Amino acid sequence: MGTSQDSAWDVHLFFTPDYLEFGNEKQKSLHSDLSNHKIISKLSGFYPLVAGTIPLGIDTESSDVDLLTYHNNPNHLIKIAYAKFRHYSDFKYETKDIDGESTVIISFRTNLFFYEIFSQKIKPGNQKGFLHMVLEKRFLDLADSDFKNQIIEKKKQGIKTEPAFCEVLGLEGDPYQTLLDLGNSSDEKLVEILKSKHIGLK
Repeated sequence: MGTSQDSAWDVHLFFTPDYLEFGNEKQKSLHSDLSNHKIISKLSGFYPLVAGTIPLGIDTESSDVDLLTYHNNPNHLIKIAYAKFRHYSDFKYETKDIDGESTVIISFRTNLFFYEIFSQKIKPGNQKGFLHMVLEKRFLDLADSDFKNQIIEKKKQGIKTEPAFCEVLGLEGDPYQTLLDLGNSSDEKLVEILKSKHIGLK
């Protein structure tokens, strides 16, 4: 899964949205919205995982909800999504090539959240967006609250999540690849990075 074995946090907690029920107010609200609209169950054949900033508690007012899914046939996913979600506000879908992968992006809005389904022929637990989120979670768990606040401030400035982490951590290169490359690093390595930028630890 691209995570170190010595981390105390269990990556499997992200495999279902149950943890959201016990989180902050935004996470609890998301858990209720997912349940009320049966969004996860409507996508059950596509291995849906909730990703993005809300699970990490670094969201801003403009943050949407990312849902990572797997498809074998993109047209099948679009057909199911059209049947299940076309009645929602701002429903739309598109297909594009991302990193050489056929990708389907479907979006819609409930009264509370804007959802974006990101689907590839890669199981969600192995998709880059999920691996980035897991590493970001590890950094957030190791660092003090000031680090989290710095990330949120970058987000409020309109900087995307991966670049925001790399800016605060002083990591160079392509942010998306840099975080991916760090995925197998030990906690000790992550602590070294935090200390090098004089970021406090928990």
